[in-house]
Amino acid sequence: MRITSKLIALARSAGALAGVAVAASAERTPEQQAAYAALLAACPNSADLEAVYARAAQADPVKPAAKPQPKADAKPSTGKAKRTAKPEKPSKPANTAKQAEISERVALVGKLRALVSGFYNGPSPAVRSNAKRFTVAIYSDLFAAPKHRTTLAKLTERDESALALILKHGTKAGAFDPVALNLDAGIFSRLCSVGYIIEAADPTAPFALSTAALTNARRVLKRAA
Repeated sequence: MRITSKLIALARSAGALAGVAVAASAERTPEQQAAYAALLAACPNSADLEAVYARAAQADPVKPAAKPQPKADAKPSTGKAKRTAKPEKPSKPANTAKQAEISERVALVGKLRALVSGFYNGPSPAVRSNAKRFTVAIYSDLFAAPKHRTTLAKLTERDESALALILKHGTKAGAFDPVALNLDAGIFSRLCSVGYIIEAADPTAPFALSTAALTNARRVLKRAA
């Protein structure tokens, strides 16, 4: 009879490796007894049963560990330096101060646009929607040479809304900073072209409304009240 791994497994479950004799039914647990019954059914011949049980009582031979393979001889140097992995660049820390400044600027622009819409609520309000600031040099160039021109008779509600905004957020004398107001460059240029914008001495408010512009701005505020 061929002793298979299945028969060996049944015999070991019946107690062969635990030292239980082949005929010692009283020493078997219920589980071992059930395995023994299955083994008897598979090996009805007592000689085959004893042969299987004797084989199962022997531990399986341990396979010798594989011998480490000798390292291959190092290849001759080609003269090229081995490239080393570049170290990872540390991530830049979040500039929370810059982010806070941007958020504050966006909120301010929103308030200014809401304010100016009370005087003119049409296309292209006097306050730019883009929170990125123009430099004061852009306004200075337009003051020196206005690119967008108009006349006093052709001033629009859009132009006058800028006057009201400047009067609300400038000094009592009408001085203001167009950068802080995010003022539309085209409207600034138009107001300069009719002499409504003059230079001021304060560097924090480099421009001011002329006397005529102040009068017009007050009229706009009164009209909107």
